[in-house]
Amino acid sequence: MRTSKRFGEHIQQKQKRKRLVKIDERIREAIEIGNRALSDGDIEKAALTMDQVILPALKEREGHLHWRGFNKRLRNNDTHEWHWDSLKRFVDDSDYYIEQVTGDSVSPRSQPVRRTIQAFESVEAVCAMLGIVKDEMRNYAKATGYSIQTGVLYKTYEFNHDREVSIVSRSSGLTKTLFNGETGEGKSASMSADVEDRYNTGFKIVDIVDTDEFENAVYDIPQQQNVLRRVREDMGLPVDFTESSDYKKPQIEVLAPMTPAVTDHRLPYNMDSDEFVIRPFTIPAADLSKRALLGFMGSVVTKQQGVAIGTAYEALRDDKDDWTLRDLASYVDHLEGLADNFKARIRKLLATLQSKGFIRDRDCPHALNWEDIFRDTETITVFSQALMREREDKLMVIAYLTRSLYHARKFHRGLPDCAGVFRELHEIVGHQNARSDDEREKAIQQGIKTELGYIMRKNRHEGLELLCDTQDFTDLDKNVRKRFNRAVSFLTQDDAIKALFENVSGNKAMYHDYGNTVARNFGKGQGTVFGKTGPNADGSTPFLTPVHFAPPSWHVLDTDEADDGLIARTMFYDREELRRPQWNTDIPDRLKVPEDKDEEEDRRPQQSVKDLHRDEARRRARNGETVRSIRENIPNNPRTENPYSTSTIHGWIKDITPDYTVSSEA
Repeated sequence: MRTSKRFGEHIQQKQKRKRLVKIDERIREAIEIGNRALSDGDIEKAALTMDQVILPALKEREGHLHWRGFNKRLRNNDTHEWHWDSLKRFVDDSDYYIEQVTGDSVSPRSQPVRRTIQAFESVEAVCAMLGIVKDEMRNYAKATGYSIQTGVLYKTYEFNHDREVSIVSRSSGLTKTLFNGETGEGKSASMSADVEDRYNTGFKIVDIVDTDEFENAVYDIPQQQNVLRRVREDMGLPVDFTESSDYKKPQIEVLAPMTPAVTDHRLPYNMDSDEFVIRPFTIPAADLSKRALLGFMGSVVTKQQGVAIGTAYEALRDDKDDWTLRDLASYVDHLEGLADNFKARIRKLLATLQSKGFIRDRDCPHALNWEDIFRDTETITVFSQALMREREDKLMVIAYLTRSLYHARKFHRGLPDCAGVFRELHEIVGHQNARSDDEREKAIQQGIKTELGYIMRKNRHEGLELLCDTQDFTDLDKNVRKRFNRAVSFLTQDDAIKALFENVSGNKAMYHDYGNTVARNFGKGQGTVFGKTGPNADGSTPFLTPVHFAPPSWHVLDTDEADDGLIARTMFYDREELRRPQWNTDIPDRLKVPEDKDEEEDRRPQQSVKDLHRDEARRRARNGETVRSIRENIPNNPRTENPYSTSTIHGWIKDITPDYTVSSEA
């Protein structure tokens, strides 16, 4: 509704507001002086302050003090100290009470002293009711996420935020949060509390990394650890999600890659639903990026061989929406100008990759449907690589899942926000000195690092939040760690704290001013929140500390109690027992890569290698590459074994870049 007012009326109202602000400041200052006097036993000073400053200021502010009205509103209020009889006596005869509490011989137990103190408390209650002072001063505040309480912030009584503080902010989009701290300090439980907040907010939860103990397979189990239940109880929270209708009852799906080894393990079997808790999944070869595919082959192929495989990959992708590693082997086999021993080597590599079992096609009944996953916010989707034998295989799957977490969302509209969870991040994107000595593992890790760095730059465009944990912030690759805009740090090294100030708060110099106040020696579960929180959304507060995080209402795995999450499930759920699955993990004949190319039919039209090189050159030209760049990045002429001439390349692309002349790059 639009309204208007006279200029003079506006000035009068503005002046009235200024006058009220000054009166309230005078009253607050007087109440502070009076309380300090009461604390020092100076009852006379408190009485004079009340009589000469507070009561006249209240009358000036309100025009008339309706004490009986105040009594009616405050007499049954449990929040404030209210003593109507003492207040009325003091207001009616303040000179008498001031005289009775003046002098060194006044007994602190006398009735005038008691009534004066009660009158002062009652006047303060009136000021609180009028909003002049806070009705309650606390040295703590509820720490909240997007929708539920996730802990408690301890603070001074002068802290500018009272009952509730948001320790996460969406002021500039979804966050990228790192939980940092040594083993046993509470980072995993605290990250899980953030996950629970996102789940209750309506986010889709996708837990990506679990390499050894099914730590992420217990989301649907009510909190079982007595020590964590007590922490929640002390914070006034339900001890688990079964005790409050305010918490969603989590549902979970646990997905493990389809490999020959998966049936070697005993897995939880739900006797009520007559099915295994874990389901196998496969990756369609057509969903693999060229970078991922070459990363899987690592240092086994040379640069030129990698270019040749990439050329075949591009041609295959253009020809077919869905394809297999066998198709790729066929495309490589039928490239002209490549040595037979090189083709055989590639065939062997692809056959080895196919034998791992988890790379198939979209027709496989176990292929992932990412749209279904992203739209089902009621189910927490958990991936585990714990059943795989080789570390490089685990990294392959993590590389694919990391890429899909972002890129698979780009093909669908209207998806709910998603939180991607990465545990022990240093194991997959450690800095150069921390990564694996195995060259193939290094190549895959490099791909994950590059992909994750890209996602962290673009995450807000696809409604994606990242929640990660690591033992030491400085162990992470620099290009990844500098992308975090929020961090939670527990007991850790000084170097990590300095790096958090530099990378997350954006000011390394703050360490010298605030370093000693950051959580270092607090108890378990207590830490410091850097970056995007409610109070510092405007950049005014570099961090919040100490925050005591509430454990989640669902279970947190304790390996002293159960070796892994699968055993924990059978301990806490009578309806589940461990059984060995009888899944058919055999690779279908249609997918197998024959060892001998003579056994293989031609799975693509015959095409000369020179035609493929021309197609690759044209693709690069459409992407804006110069002739020089194209010449350096496509394979050599198979006839001369030397790079193609610039005039040849120009002839291939002249309809794409007609203004180019050969001499222009000379």
